[in-house]
Amino acid sequence: MAYTLSVISDEIAPDIDTAIAFAREHGLRHLDLRSIGGRNVIDLEDDALAALARKLHAAGLSVACLASPLLKWLPPGMAHPPQRHDAFGFDAGAVDEARCFRRCFEICARLGIRRLRIFSYLAYDGFATGDLARPLSALLDLAERHDCLLLLENEPVCNIATAPALLDLVAGIAHPRLRALFDLGNLQAMGAPPAAAEIAALAPWIGYIHLKDYAPERGIVPLGEGAADHRRALAIIAGAASLEDIPLALETHLPAEGWAASAVSLAALRRLLAALPARA
Repeated sequence: MAYTLSVISDEIAPDIDTAIAFAREHGLRHLDLRSIGGRNVIDLEDDALAALARKLHAAGLSVACLASPLLKWLPPGMAHPPQRHDAFGFDAGAVDEARCFRRCFEICARLGIRRLRIFSYLAYDGFATGDLARPLSALLDLAERHDCLLLLENEPVCNIATAPALLDLVAGIAHPRLRALFDLGNLQAMGAPPAAAEIAALAPWIGYIHLKDYAPERGIVPLGEGAADHRRALAIIAGAASLEDIPLALETHLPAEGWAASAVSLAALRRLLAALPARA
């Protein structure tokens, strides 16, 4: 079966050249983009984007997803400082939402990207799903104009952090331009691994999958070395949806071991996919 496999480039190394070399050595045709050289891609100038596009084209690579920081900040007017989180070069303290929204779609257009990762605001007391109505409406309008798919991730530091919450939001909106970005490793790290029924219910709404692993005694570990049951999750998703249509991206979160940890994780992912039962 032909699966779409990717890796977030800065999980390999801060520089894009090393990430490209990894992709070519390991037979990948896609990368996800988040930060380059310590700068979030949303802050790159047009000439830097043009140079990036040339490098990717020369290497025969496309961008599977722009792993943007959209809505990984507090709502406009909320004064207290945002909680500590992985920002990947992005300043979440003073955000011009409309500008950030526009810029991400400009980047997608320049780099030929059709998928855009988003969040659900950094978690705060009193959150209600209606708080996302305004920004999601604006983002969905832009997604329609730019022919893009929004991928909302379950993120521990954000308001939508669990599988049921992700399902409630995405299925409740039921917009063809909005899908779930499922991250089992995030749920495992939170101590909230989903039940099989929760994965099955979410599966038809999943548009993207991040893969990382977590061991209680060690923290984040290469895929296959932790407690996250990706074998079960992928089998459940494959039974309810076409897994070949859902890109899978490694997010190893082991920067000191970037290349090596990602190589181990990629090999583990390929073994998992090879072991899946054939669809009838």
